[in-house]
Amino acid sequence: MSRTPTYLSWIEMRRRCNDPRNIGYANYGGRGIKVCARWQDSFENFLADMGVKPTSEHSVERRDNDLGYEPDNCCWLLTSRQSENRRSNVYLRVGGETVSSKEAARRVGLSYYKLRYWLRKGRSLDEIMAQVEHGRYIDVDGERVRLAEAARRLGMSPNGLSDRIRKGQDIHAPKGHAVYLTFKGETLNLKEWAKKVGIPHPTVWYRHNKGWPVERILGRPS
Repeated sequence: MSRTPTYLSWIEMRRRCNDPRNIGYANYGGRGIKVCARWQDSFENFLADMGVKPTSEHSVERRDNDLGYEPDNCCWLLTSRQSENRRSNVYLRVGGETVSSKEAARRVGLSYYKLRYWLRKGRSLDEIMAQVEHGRYIDVDGERVRLAEAARRLGMSPNGLSDRIRKGQDIHAPKGHAVYLTFKGETLNLKEWAKKVGIPHPTVWYRHNKGWPVERILGRPS
């Protein structure tokens, strides 16, 4: 198999990591990307771990763009999809997995451009996900239901419920009754706390409604 497409992919992978004369070296070996010891000198091991290259349109993809070429970090991927894995792309942690911003947007349920917009505004993914989620589901008496159903159970319109959430009011409280939190000797309502700590107040409300302790409600993700 010394001249097969799989073998040539193995050769090119090693060259861009090992040969400073290679056109791709600056983006691979030049920034510390290496081929693991198991694959470095053994095409047989590479073939056993990766299998035969599916088509001429596939290439070796690293799942984590900052790690090297090794069995747990590599797979065959169509070149058209691998373009998402450029170093310039933004990577985010979703559910314990590092994914591209396009994949993160799909999982969160936003358009790619909407996600990038909120990220550029300085919001963390945790805050964005909380805001998206609270707009779809509400906790009512220990049960998680859609906003329209929550409004029906609480005897108000969906718009009225959304307005309470936006203003940081307790959804179970009489109309106009704001929720107040005391933290480090200072007492403010949810909307005021949101402004003070720089967190969107729908996120503060979401955390409060989930029963989080005040330190966690008003804290930013580490």
